Amino acid sequence: MNIQIQPSTAYNLNDGQKAAADAFLEFLFSDDKEFIISGPAGVGKTYLMNYIIDNTMPRYLE
Repeated sequence: MNIQIQPSTAYNLNDGQKAAADAFLEFLFSDDKEFIISGPAGVGKTYLMNYIIDNTMPRYLE
């Protein structure tokens, strides 16, 4: 089965979101068991999670 997922959004991450996305990718290849993304309302946590899902899931479905 070959599933193709195309991101529907061109993401423009700010510096903090880029740092969090990079840290998440490092987490994926570590022995750590949990990764926490926190912040006040409106800082882009959901936007960041959508970016992470759209940009990491296709790599693991190949």
